[in-house]
Amino acid sequence: MKLKIIIIGLMSILALPFLSEGQNINTEFGKNRVQYHGFEWWEYETRNFIVYWSKEGRNVGQSVVQMAELDHEEIRSLMEYRISDKIEILVYTDLTDLKQSNIGKNQVFSNSKGITTIVDNKMFVYFDGDHNHLREQIRQGIARIYLNYMMYGGNIQEIVQNVVLLNLPEWFTEGLVSYVGEEWNTELDNQLRDGILSGKYTSFQDLIEDDPRLAGHSFWYFISQNYGEATVSNLLYLTRINRSVENGFLYVLGTSFYRISGSWFNFYKEHYSEDANVGNPLVATESVPIKNKRNIPLGQIRLSPNGNQIAYTTNELGKVRVYIQDVDGRNKKIILKNSYKNTFQATDYNYPLLTWSKNGSQLAVIYEKRDEIKLLLHDLTGEKSETLLIPTIYERVLSADFVDNRQIALSAIQSGFSDIYLFDTRTRQSKQVTKDYHDDIDATFATINGKKGILFASNRDDSTVIKGEKLDSLLPIKTFDLYFYDTEIKNNIDVVRLTNTPLANEKEPRMINDRHFSYLSNETGIYNRYIGYVDTIFAYKERVYILKNKKEIKLSTDSLLTLAVEEIDTMFVRDVYKPKGFSYASTNYNRNIIEQHTAPKTNKMATLLFYEGEYQVYVDDINVEQKAKPIITHFMRNKTGTIVKKKETKP
Repeated sequence: MKLKIIIIGLMSILALPFLSEGQNINTEFGKNRVQYHGFEWWEYETRNFIVYWSKEGRNVGQSVVQMAELDHEEIRSLMEYRISDKIEILVYTDLTDLKQSNIGKNQVFSNSKGITTIVDNKMFVYFDGDHNHLREQIRQGIARIYLNYMMYGGNIQEIVQNVVLLNLPEWFTEGLVSYVGEEWNTELDNQLRDGILSGKYTSFQDLIEDDPRLAGHSFWYFISQNYGEATVSNLLYLTRINRSVENGFLYVLGTSFYRISGSWFNFYKEHYSEDANVGNPLVATESVPIKNKRNIPLGQIRLSPNGNQIAYTTNELGKVRVYIQDVDGRNKKIILKNSYKNTFQATDYNYPLLTWSKNGSQLAVIYEKRDEIKLLLHDLTGEKSETLLIPTIYERVLSADFVDNRQIALSAIQSGFSDIYLFDTRTRQSKQVTKDYHDDIDATFATINGKKGILFASNRDDSTVIKGEKLDSLLPIKTFDLYFYDTEIKNNIDVVRLTNTPLANEKEPRMINDRHFSYLSNETGIYNRYIGYVDTIFAYKERVYILKNKKEIKLSTDSLLTLAVEEIDTMFVRDVYKPKGFSYASTNYNRNIIEQHTAPKTNKMATLLFYEGEYQVYVDDINVEQKAKPIITHFMRNKTGTIVKKKETKP
């Protein structure tokens, strides 16, 4: 089939050279797997990449081609290597579609969470609602392909020869790919911090045996911070030339790898110990007794409206369970069993999603089975369950929270964009709240100063308009701030910005009472809890003209626009006030808060942490008067140059 070349004269493609769009490509790449629908591929082609997309993936494909070209030269320069082949990127709308892929059967099944699958010069990426995560996958994929070509060559003869002569350890390769793919961040720092402070890791070798990817990423970060990023490139080059990791370190750093690994441990141990001496280890109360001997990942911690029960999920490599139990540990029961343990494919930690109805009579469970999104409504009064199908307009649901006893606020993906929706469980009808190219996640119902609405996190720019903005050259790859959408204003197209932290992410917004809300922020390098509220402040002055035909015109006082005097009946100047978010830190932990949930009617708060190698859940009374001054970790001080943007305080 001939390719139809389309000249795209849009800034949205960042002036990418040789961009072409192909028509339907019916290409079979290998043997079939269990598939719930077929794939028809379309393509974009640029100087360095060929990007394939299918189904509703056009918008994701457009983002991918821009981000790939955006980061390509930086990664090539770090590797100090060139390849002549174009890199092929296959784009999937979500992880479920990726798992169904019939391309590179053996290799794609070796995927694991956070690792981009590679087959030759092809990579496979998927959209999870966050363009920052999509960018990380692309960067990792490019890095892995360059590393493979650089170390092992581009043809069969070179590959066979170099595999025999150069046997690179897993921490070296996986760690490098992770290092290139994403910056050292709060999650990685917290994981390593807990391992070292708990005594689990007493050497670099301990970490290699437990988590080679984290070991390698932390090692390359350590090298870049202490010896400069150019040293990373030199180590790669001399390792390839000398066909030895040990010789590479001797030539570049003048010392053995063993001694460098000792310096690595001292570097992190010193900084984490310093941070721990300032921050508080945990909350004061005893943890909720949850039986979890194998330390299976917990998630979706949801406190019942009366504060007496807690629902949560476990996910053991895809084997999912949903539980409800009393806060004191009694009356534990399984609500849902779904899927089975699968060590060969990526674990989907997005599902299931949990939310309580406002009266506490129902627990809603959103999960996926055979590429269908289902809604389980479990009635606790009669212990009955009803299962509904979520409309197929949603490619993936990312978060859910009951607005009342029938409507649920959703964050969901449609046509490659994550937006906010209101879903009626009785009629199964949806109302779209936001509709733009920004990522909108963590939707939760709240009443703020008597106004009902939706709190959510978004990586939108300074604009507070939520309708009609289309993807252009400004990719949605900023950090996440919090916003409030008033659902009681008819045809509302504006949101109130609640936080503004360019170097930090806010997540997990939760209503506390009519005045306050809570959220998690990594502004200081550790996810701690913050308390927020909304107040009205002076914004600007405006001139108001009442015309003789009774029409009202509003102009800023610095506007140069003038009106004919004979048309004006009355003119006056008035102050304009706008709602604005304010907040303060409420905790000072030395470990990340992973999740939080509130029961506003009973003033209770549930908190999930990972401390000394274990998942721990706490339920406490909420104290909005509690203020803290969280430590700024060494990692964050280094990232910001010791300057962290402070929250605005009320004048």
